[in-house]
Amino acid sequence: MGFEQDRLAVELHPKIARFVRVLQEQDSGQFGICCGKVDVADITSGATSLMHRFCGDRFKLTLPYGGSSVIWEVLFNACRPDESPDFIFLEDEKFIPDPSTLPSLTNWDEDSEYSLLRVVEELLEEYRKYQIDQIQKYERLQFEYSSLTNAFALDKKLEVHINWKNKRINNVNFLIKLDVNFSSIPSYLTKDNPGEDSAVLLVKFYSVTGAKVTTQLFLSPRVENSLGGATRLRTPGWPSNGCLLVYVPYIITFLQHKVAEIERNYFMRRDMVTALLSQFGRSVTEHESESYHLITFLLEWNDFFFIVHFGMGEHFPDKGLTVKFQSVYHEDSNSDSPYEVEVDNFPYSPRWTATEVAERAKNFIDENVPQFQKDSVKYGIM
Repeated sequence: MGFEQDRLAVELHPKIARFVRVLQEQDSGQFGICCGKVDVADITSGATSLMHRFCGDRFKLTLPYGGSSVIWEVLFNACRPDESPDFIFLEDEKFIPDPSTLPSLTNWDEDSEYSLLRVVEELLEEYRKYQIDQIQKYERLQFEYSSLTNAFALDKKLEVHINWKNKRINNVNFLIKLDVNFSSIPSYLTKDNPGEDSAVLLVKFYSVTGAKVTTQLFLSPRVENSLGGATRLRTPGWPSNGCLLVYVPYIITFLQHKVAEIERNYFMRRDMVTALLSQFGRSVTEHESESYHLITFLLEWNDFFFIVHFGMGEHFPDKGLTVKFQSVYHEDSNSDSPYEVEVDNFPYSPRWTATEVAERAKNFIDENVPQFQKDSVKYGIM
C-alpha cells in the first residue's frame, strides 16, 4: 500500500475510504481528455469529537478538466457511511445538475466500491454540457464551438472550461483531442513507451472576443519520443485572425505530415541498408536491423584491412550519409580508440536511388582508401 492509500486508510472512515481508493487507482481513476489523476485533499469530519478516529467523511476532489482543474467538495456522513454523498461545486455555484441525469447518485449502490467513481464520471459529463451552455452567451466563443463541432465529429473529444477570477472571466479553454493516426510510426520508436498514442491541443482565449489566444500541444510520451520531443517539433502558433475551424485541422495535418515523414525516412533508411548489403554484403560486421541507422563493413584493399561505417540519421534521405573510415591496425595518437576519419566530401543527392548511392559509395571508397592507409600509418600508432 502506497503513502496515499495509507493516508486514506488512516483519515477516512473505512466504509468511505473504499470508495475514494477506487478514484485514485491507476486503471479506473483517470478523468477527462488527458486521462489525469484525481487529487484528494482537506479530509475532515463532520462527526462529533467524541467519535473515535478513522471518521473522516468529507474531502475535496481536484479533477483535471478542460486544460485546468475543478475542485468539488464531497460530503458523506460518518454516522451513516452507506448513504450517498452530497456535493458542493466550490468554483461554480451556478452548476446545479439535474438529479435525473445522475443515476449512480439517485440509485446509490452502497455495496459497490465503484459507486463514487461512477457518480464523479456522470457529474463531469454534466459539467461538460454545462460549460458548453455557458459559452453560448458569448458570440465569438459560440462561433468557435459551433463551427468546430459542426465540421468535425468531436463528441466527447472536446472540453470547454470558463475560468473565473474575481467574478470575471479570466480565460476560456478549449481542450481538443486531435484525430491523428499514429499507427504507422515504426515500432522501434514506441516499444519503450507503453500507453496510448494521443495528441491533445489546448487553445486558451484570454477574452471572450478572442483578442489574445495562446496554444499548447500535449503529446503522449510515445508520440513525443517518436517525433523527437516538443522542442524539435516547432508546432505552428495561433495565426492572426485565426479560428478553431481552420487552426485545428491545420495542426492535425501538421502532425500527420510529421508521422508520414518519419515513416518515409524509416523505409528510405531500410532501402539504403539493403542496397549497401547488396554492394558489400559478404563483408558486413554489424547493422541495426530495427532503426537502420548504422551499418558497418570490414573491407580489404591490397592486403590492407579497414572498417567503413555508414550512418543515416533521422532526417535521411534529406540529409546524406555519414561515412567513417576506421583502421584495424592503428590507434589514435591522442586516445586509446582506433584511428578513424570521418569524410565530409562523400557525394550525395536525395534524388539518387539507394542503389545509385551504394554504387557511388563503392567508387568513393576505392578512390579514398589509399589516402586513408597513408594517413593511418602517418598519424596513428600501432
